[in-house]
Amino acid sequence: MVHVFFQDMIITVNNHRHSWVNGKKVSYPIMPKDGVSVSYTNEAVIVEKMSAMRLTYTHTEGIVLSISRGLTDKVCGACGNFNEVTADDITTSDGRNSSIMSVVISSWPAQDFFTCV
Repeated sequence: MVHVFFQDMIITVNNHRHSWVNGKKVSYPIMPKDGVSVSYTNEAVIVEKMSAMRLTYTHTEGIVLSISRGLTDKVCGACGNFNEVTADDITTSDGRNSSIMSVVISSWPAQDFFTCV
């Protein structure tokens, strides 16, 4: 299951390619807010926020996250902080570096979203 958090919206996608916006199941395609879309194509669920962020989730290939340069040092989570310093990207939610991805990912449960700066 994948959770994508925006300031006033949570988009959840499960491994059966079903999605929810703020806890309500949705059908594809949907634009729950101006500039945010959730769609399904080629066995993938795609969550996009304008041209700033694109998350592609497939059951077989996992997650691919693409973000624009305008979000440099403005994101946090298991994928890193995008501050152009790769050495601090594999970091737990409490700031510890770890080479074990399962430790990093499990430290970022959904309720930790509000610890992001």
